[in-house]
Amino acid sequence: MGVLPALLNVAEDPLPCSHEPDLWYADDASSRARACAKCAQCPFWESCRAAGREGREYGIWGGEDEAGRAAAGCAPKGWRPGARRRRMASRELGTGLATRPPKAA
Repeated sequence: MGVLPALLNVAEDPLPCSHEPDLWYADDASSRARACAKCAQCPFWESCRAAGREGREYGIWGGEDEAGRAAAGCAPKGWRPGARRRRMASRELGTGLATRPPKAA
């Protein structure tokens, strides 16, 4: 059993992540900031953050995103810095995957 189902079973009140689960995996910065703010109100944020690090999870876990876990030495498998930013830029431009501009010679 994963940490979140276990926490949902022992929590007396509904946890913030039980209402809008997609918010914790959103790509846009404002949604991710909202998720982090909701984590700060949760009594289980430390356990959740530890589980995110241990499982090398994607998304917001205990108020920490992939970059935060990477800084702690627990990056998700296959995670690359800036990949989310490039994906968002490609959506805004209506193109395929955004690539970095070529380096100047």
